[in-house]
Amino acid sequence: MPQQLYDSRCDQPLVAMFMQYVDDNIQHRLTVPRLAEALETRPYILSRIVNTSLGQTIPGYIRKRRMEVAARLLIETDYSIRAIAKRLCFNGQDYFTAQFRIHQGLPPSAYRHAYQ
Repeated sequence: MPQQLYDSRCDQPLVAMFMQYVDDNIQHRLTVPRLAEALETRPYILSRIVNTSLGQTIPGYIRKRRMEVAARLLIETDYSIRAIAKRLCFNGQDYFTAQFRIHQGLPPSAYRHAYQ
């Protein structure tokens, strides 16, 4: 589903595996402990390496990827905003709309209208 985004600065295999795991599981609830377990490392180590390599926290990276996927789904599909919010594990359409507006500068419906 999500477009693969890899940063050439990420020469660390753990960061590449983290990014791939997030992309492959973006539709699930992702927590630092769950990610660390899946990647066979400790939460603190994963957090430190991701923060150092990508310059953002794990929740921040996941939120950014969800917003990127949501933007693509709004343009490329006719899924309702509620369905997109649910598909990407947001706690309701209102919360999704508020977060989308923060990240994209427009509410989802306006973004879809502007870019479709």
